[in-house]
Amino acid sequence: MIRRFLRDRGGNYALMTVITMIPLMGGVALAVDYTELIRQRQATLNALDAAGLAAAQQIVGGPAMQTPPRTPSSSSRRISKTSFHPTRR
Repeated sequence: MIRRFLRDRGGNYALMTVITMIPLMGGVALAVDYTELIRQRQATLNALDAAGLAAAQQIVGGPAMQTPPRTPSSSSRRISKTSFHPTRR
């Protein structure tokens, strides 16, 4: 009975699918983690570039923007007081 069980090849598709899904899912997880790592690295480099440009501009010509603060107009005050938020539910 055990020999017949070991020789039986029926149902191997499901077993092989399960066995191959483990490394496939691991590969997908590694790809997602690597992509997130690269995205965070690029965001850090962008922030570093912006800080370097701002520092160079401050050293060369003073503060980047020396405009007086604007007061909101009456129309923008009316809009900001509304409670409609299309992205919130």
